Order: sequence, then C-alpha cells, then structure tokens
Amino acid sequence: MKTVVLVGLFPDVYRLCAGRCQWVADPEPEGEYPPLVREQWQQVKAFYLDLLRDFPQVRPVTVGFLSLQGLWWAFRYRLDTRKVYALVAGKAIPLEEGLDRVREALLSAT
Repeated sequence: MKTVVLVGLFPDVYRLCAGRCQWVADPEPEGEYPPLVREQWQQVKAFYLDLLRDFPQVRPVTVGFLSLQGLWWAFRYRLDTRKVYALVAGKAIPLEEGLDRVREALLSAT
C-alpha cells in the first residue's frame, strides 16, 4: 500500500484519519481559524475524497507544518508554508496543481 503524505497548516483537531474517514460526520473548521486554514481544509478534504475514489489502495496521511515531521518535510523540500502539498514518490506537489499531477507521480512510482 502506497502512502501519500499531505503537508499543510492543519489544526490538530482536523487531521485526517489514516484509514477511511467519515467526512459527513466531521465538522467544518469554525470561524476561529484563519481563512487560509479553512480554505486549505476544504482543499485537502476534496483532494482526499478524489484520491481515494481513484486510488483505493493509497493511504493518505496528513502532517502539519508545525509538527517535527512537518518542519523536516518543509526544510527538505523547501515548501511554502502557505500551501498544501502532496508528497509522492520523492516529489512535493502543490495540491493547487491538481490530482492529475499526483496521479502521474503515483503511476510512475509503480
């Protein structure tokens, strides 16, 4: 099973589960979070659902930039902390570039 690491500014409360999430039951981030964080959450949620639909064998995992692992990824790949990235097959792909880029990386890694 391949892992796709999603790196971004996520509140710990809204981390994705390592298995399959039940998004319908999950609350949206409240107004106490900055607009950037809420926007990124929507982006990650949509990406996550699309990824699982197209690649059910993939395990998405989130890592916040403020965690030790997130800081390590940010320094290693020189990531812009205002964006969300998918780390796949040694590549850091901004989610704004879309699922097609991640799909290409997943297929080239097999």
